[in-house]
Amino acid sequence: MEAVARSWLIWELTGSATLLAVVNLLRALPMLGVGVFAGVAADRFDKRKLLIICKSCTLANKLVLATLIVTGAIEVWHVLLSAFLMGASMSFEQPARTALIPSLVKEDELTSAVALNSAAMNVTRIIGPAGAGLLLAPLGIGGVYFVSAGIYVATLVATIIMRVPPVAARKGRVSMWTDLGEAFGYIYRQKTVFTLILLALIPMVVAWPYMTLMPVFADVVLGAGESGLGFLYSAAGVGALSAVITIATLGDVRRRGLVVVGAIFCFGGFLTAFSQSASLHLSLVVMAGIGFVSTGSMVIISSTLLTITPPELHGRVMGVYRLDRGLMPLGSMGAGAAADAVGAPTTVLVMGSTCMVLAAAALLSAPVLRRMA
Repeated sequence: MEAVARSWLIWELTGSATLLAVVNLLRALPMLGVGVFAGVAADRFDKRKLLIICKSCTLANKLVLATLIVTGAIEVWHVLLSAFLMGASMSFEQPARTALIPSLVKEDELTSAVALNSAAMNVTRIIGPAGAGLLLAPLGIGGVYFVSAGIYVATLVATIIMRVPPVAARKGRVSMWTDLGEAFGYIYRQKTVFTLILLALIPMVVAWPYMTLMPVFADVVLGAGESGLGFLYSAAGVGALSAVITIATLGDVRRRGLVVVGAIFCFGGFLTAFSQSASLHLSLVVMAGIGFVSTGSMVIISSTLLTITPPELHGRVMGVYRLDRGLMPLGSMGAGAAADAVGAPTTVLVMGSTCMVLAAAALLSAPVLRRMA
């Protein structure tokens, strides 16, 4: 809900695709700046307490921005600052949350657990954006922010009451830099881990920035307005939920390297189709396909990394892996500027085509992907 409200707010305030990209840049920039340190924190401190602190900061952020909106005091810089602060709290939350999963389930349940965790989040991707799109008109953007904050209280309560098995304390205490060096050394030596992390960069940098341009497509290309924007986000959520339910049901995925590369290639193909669609109904179908292949590839990469990485390195490896979220704004900035210059459809067409080419190149140049079981 907050993602839809934030995008529509900055679009209403400025009408600029470039500033849509700037907001997303500031939202993800902390992931690039402190993501690896967040991974160190997840390995050094109590993950549950770290999550409680992060969620409390996010909740306070939502409430402050909602108040500024309903009082009419909102300015563009408020939105930009809020996006940056929310990104900062999320940059610490994501590695800790992902690294916590292996301690809650058995090893042979890990892939299903990662998929179900993603399923829970993708349910909100279906309900939240559609709800935000329908509520924007009657409640206004500030009202949607207050609703989002009210719902977010439940996630904080759930984290507080969650029971986590005790984890054996690490022997000795080394510096943060030593911890980082150990993580980077492990990633470099383990070619499968190194290749999967690099592979995750392709869609995140050249394809995922399409989300920045969703208000442009909803308003200008498809003429669907706020509700159309919410339904486009929700269609991607439906596809994503279908993917994670499929993976959770299967429990194990064979030929993971080929599956991931194929999913990234299809991601690019669906984007090219979306860029040429002038029909809301067709765009919704294509968005579902985008959600299916993009989320499916992320779940498989995440579960594979957690499976092959030693538990004491889970937080740090996830912190490095999540750097792709920090690099996404680089693509978003280019996408926003290009959309202002040549139009959103042409920009997304180029993004999708580039994703397909890079996926094919990765398969040909990285034999470890073809050998991966």
